[in-house]
Amino acid sequence: MPYVVTNSSNWVYAGTGLVNGDSIPGIVGYEADSQALSDPLPTSVNGTYMLLSQSPFTDTGNRANQSNSSIYQAPSGAWVFTARTISWSWGLDYPGVADARIQRITANVLNRFLGISP
Repeated sequence: MPYVVTNSSNWVYAGTGLVNGDSIPGIVGYEADSQALSDPLPTSVNGTYMLLSQSPFTDTGNRANQSNSSIYQAPSGAWVFTARTISWSWGLDYPGVADARIQRITANVLNRFLGISP
């Protein structure tokens, strides 16, 4: 299933060329999670929590759902990223699924973790 981009102006997407609504096939896999609207958001530094994707999938109860990746900075200063799909790593190097845009997103996130701006 495709990863569907939202909030494409976020630094996570720098250098990818992605815009809202773009999709990357094969990234949302057989196991995915969503951010329920009723769930409280994590405690984060003001303005850093960002929903990064809204990728439709069918859950184990055969219900329509959305996988939502997100990122935020915790009050400790640590950055937290969740792809919310077990198949994120396939976008890095899996034959037929690997995608330079997923590789760039991952590099941007890891660089931020290391204190390097994208």
